Amino acid sequence: MQIFTFPLLAARLAGGFSRPARLQDLDPAIRAALDAGGLAELEGVRRLPGTARSIARTLAKVWQADLDLERLADHSARLAELAEIERRVRANLPAGVLTPRDLRDGALARVTHAPATLGPIEIDRIAAIALVWRPLLAALAKTVPLAWRDPGTLETTWFPGQIVVSDVGPPASISVTSCANPRAEVVEALR
Repeated sequence: MQIFTFPLLAARLAGGFSRPARLQDLDPAIRAALDAGGLAELEGVRRLPGTARSIARTLAKVWQADLDLERLADHSARLAELAEIERRVRANLPAGVLTPRDLRDGALARVTHAPATLGPIEIDRIAAIALVWRPLLAALAKTVPLAWRDPGTLETTWFPGQIVVSDVGPPASISVTSCANPRAEVVEALR
């Protein structure tokens, strides 16, 4: 048995030393994309300290929602610039480092290898599955046994595999203990 996140599952199936882009990979790629200039809408904010982090969060949300910025670029100038930044970021990522959509597409291209590479797949107690991974799960359901154990949501009609619901006893009594870590203490002291 192996435990994977969806990006790691896709990377395993995509092969070729592929791996998901991490913040350490995205940050320099985003900074290089912003430093290249040529932006109109974002020109005034591209050098501000939080812009790279904001772009990283925006791209992460766009990728998780499986939005195609290239197709949406005609709708507004801001989306066109975001699509250009995405193109630059993808070009600046190290070899083998892929965005979630690229990982998914690479895994979809090799889905016939899933029985040997992955075997049966069980998703265990995950409340929500991002839209970007749903086409991969649909393709995997055709090649390997796919089950979702105790989904934390009622919205499972899209899921092509087997839904497994365990008998759950009464909930245990809940007790909460709160303590701060050193970082939280510093943040509070600065407030």
